[in-house]
Amino acid sequence: MTDIARLLERSSLIQAAAALEALRAGWQAASPRPCNVEELRRIYKIRAEWVRKLIGPHMAQLSVSLDEFVANLATAEDAAMTDIRGPADHHFLVVVSIARNIVLGCLKVVPNPDAALNLNIANGKRTV
Repeated sequence: MTDIARLLERSSLIQAAAALEALRAGWQAASPRPCNVEELRRIYKIRAEWVRKLIGPHMAQLSVSLDEFVANLATAEDAAMTDIRGPADHHFLVVVSIARNIVLGCLKVVPNPDAALNLNIANGKRTV
């Protein structure tokens, strides 16, 4: 079992179990690469605010995942990012703290919104 798998196994984040199951099914995790925590805080706070304005099942789960991630980043001193990819229309972005040995964030990412997300205009909001 990889280090990422062990960390996901101990995590209570909403997408951790799905990412762990993907690894167990043979999906591959890239080597974690260090990230600037301040930049992650800035970027993902903005993304979380934007996603809250969208409706639909994917955006609902992504909003929860982003809120978890932003909350964990508030106390993080270090971060390393990896992605888990396999034969699907999505992948997982996993951010860990090496120093604390925990998963800070686990996001289910749909990389091609035009193909994988059904964007509609409904009641003045974008539906995803």
